[in-house]
Amino acid sequence: MSRPTICILRPACIDAKPRIVDWTKGYGDTWEYTEASRCSACAEAVVGREGDQHCEVVDGSTCSGSIGGEGPMMNYFYPIGVRDDVHSDEAAKVIVDLPLCIVTIEDDVGLALTGGGMNLTWEICEAHMLLGYLPPVHFANLPAMAEATSMTPKQRWIVAGCLRALTVTATRARNQAARLRERFHKKPVERTPLVIEARKAKRDRRAHTEI
Repeated sequence: MSRPTICILRPACIDAKPRIVDWTKGYGDTWEYTEASRCSACAEAVVGREGDQHCEVVDGSTCSGSIGGEGPMMNYFYPIGVRDDVHSDEAAKVIVDLPLCIVTIEDDVGLALTGGGMNLTWEICEAHMLLGYLPPVHFANLPAMAEATSMTPKQRWIVAGCLRALTVTATRARNQAARLRERFHKKPVERTPLVIEARKAKRDRRAHTEI
């Protein structure tokens, strides 16, 4: 899977925050998930459930390899959009090699971790970026890579995505601050007695001219 260039990644998720969700409740009623895994026989990315066979879930396939997919494990939901904007099966295949799946909660679509036990901030950012979004600034404080002497191209790409998200956020904040200053910090009109008298005289002259 080729990585999208930073300049085409959308900023729709940069303000998103994780939501706590109890995945042990409501499956099939309030939420559902879509997860892709590599077929044990042919390594093709296939959407399915734990225990499925490739040929059972893909029309025309004769491969008898097994499919994984147990759904979300950690009780966090990372929103990315709405149902109409995300094709769950295709999105799941895009992030097949990451420990995340696509979850739909009513009309909201997002990501959920399918594994845990370690800091997966890099993987969460990568999943957002592979799906075409700048990563949320909530995850921009990437942890240092243990025992890494230099960054890989993928790591540099993820760092660039986080920096871009922070830049967009900073630009928005500056623009909003400028609008607030313009709206509420205008120089107050002077109301000294001399100014008031001068304005009254000006109105009197205007009234006399009109007469």
